Amino acid sequence: MPEGGNIAAELAEDHEHIQSLLTEALALSPGDGGRRSVINEASVWLLRHSTAEERYLYPAIREHLPDGARLARDQERDQAHVAALVEAVAGRDEQDEVFEDLLHQLFIAVGEHIATQDTTLFPLLLDACPPDQADDLARLVQSVRRGGLRRV
Repeated sequence: MPEGGNIAAELAEDHEHIQSLLTEALALSPGDGGRRSVINEASVWLLRHSTAEERYLYPAIREHLPDGARLARDQERDQAHVAALVEAVAGRDEQDEVFEDLLHQLFIAVGEHIATQDTTLFPLLLDACPPDQADDLARLVQSVRRGGLRRV
């Protein structure tokens, strides 16, 4: 088994880290010098995470779950919404009156994404996907973390 376990364990680990970064960003005061750095780090993690999901999770959902095509499309739509929020936050000055609202929207959208995957999709996928394939997918997710940020 790979270092982090199966694909669900690997992606859930990302979820914890991303959620922690966004929580930290919200806890920092507007204008705090480290806040933008934390937001940028969360953005990088979100990009890597979404790349891994696009390449490996969504195809596995399509292959192994009944109604997998619809479930994957729903996840892709939600992911596009998160990406749009990341872009909106990145493009705003922290003093902009809508910045805080966008950051909160991002936190909520990411939280909903995490809840859906961790409580519903991951258990379904692990029940349907052969364990050796779930482990192989975990190794591929790890390679995205090490290999950069190119999207498909």
